[in-house]
Amino acid sequence: SSGINAEYGDYTASRGEEVTFVCADEGVPTPTIMWFEDDIHISAMATTRGQRITSYLVIQEAETDRTFNCLAQNEAGAALVSVDLAVTKQLPEFNSFPRDTTVDEDQDLYLDCVVDEDSEISWLFNNQPATEYFTDALALSNGTLLIQDATRFHTGRYDCVATNDIGSSEKSAFITVNPIHGDYSAWGPWSNCSVSCGEGEQVRVRQCDNPLPSTNGLQCTGPAQQKRACLVEDCEDVAEYGEWSECTEECGGGIRTRIVKCSDPECPRVAMEECNTDPCPVNGNYTEWTDWSRCTVECGGGVMTRTRVCKNPRLCVDTTA
Repeated sequence: SSGINAEYGDYTASRGEEVTFVCADEGVPTPTIMWFEDDIHISAMATTRGQRITSYLVIQEAETDRTFNCLAQNEAGAALVSVDLAVTKQLPEFNSFPRDTTVDEDQDLYLDCVVDEDSEISWLFNNQPATEYFTDALALSNGTLLIQDATRFHTGRYDCVATNDIGSSEKSAFITVNPIHGDYSAWGPWSNCSVSCGEGEQVRVRQCDNPLPSTNGLQCTGPAQQKRACLVEDCEDVAEYGEWSECTEECGGGIRTRIVKCSDPECPRVAMEECNTDPCPVNGNYTEWTDWSRCTVECGGGVMTRTRVCKNPRLCVDTTA
């Protein structure tokens, strides 16, 4: 081998730039060339012309500093050369960032901001740290700023600030949060008449939900309720009666009542009637016993009697003894 010619040598590239390293050697027999990075073999293209071989290592996107080793060898020996790739640091680059937009109040607001992996993101609202200015602002791990239940007070300029070792870059957007004013839905059906007979009233309502007003939106204008008169058939022929109550007496005549429902002002509210009119039973009472009578015989066995009378008012069971 006659020695390696690293034609391009060390190289400084911008981030994302494509870089090609060339390593050439010649000898008899024709050498072989291999590329390594940290002792790991890397595939590369090669061309051969006579005893000269040229190898091309292509790095499609330069991202970080790297060192590559080119090894050329044949039966006569081997040679090794190293080349360094240095990547120039740049200010953060944005892959996506927020745009001026208008959103409705009470909606969650997501502001997306994506930068290269070596940069950190912070958010400003009107030049103030957004997560300190608003208690409902959250900086998510993917760089997104979340505003929960946005209101008109969240209207303003938002800056996504990306920072790395070189410096910082920012992208701004003006966000407008509009309140939602309420509007009525269609009228509901009329209610039943307020009375069962005579003249009454019907009501119908509508809801302020088409749409509902947001936190700082205006309520619906106009009445939410309507009323109209209604007339049901004449109360003279219409009445509802409740069940009769228990009679106040078990016998001898008592009173029972029941509720009457009707719309006529002259209609009685309570109906009454007599009940249990049969006389109550009365137990009889005996008079005192009379004197004993004379014995029915003068000697031997006879009978003497005495009596009492059941006068008040019924007959008693036994009137003699």
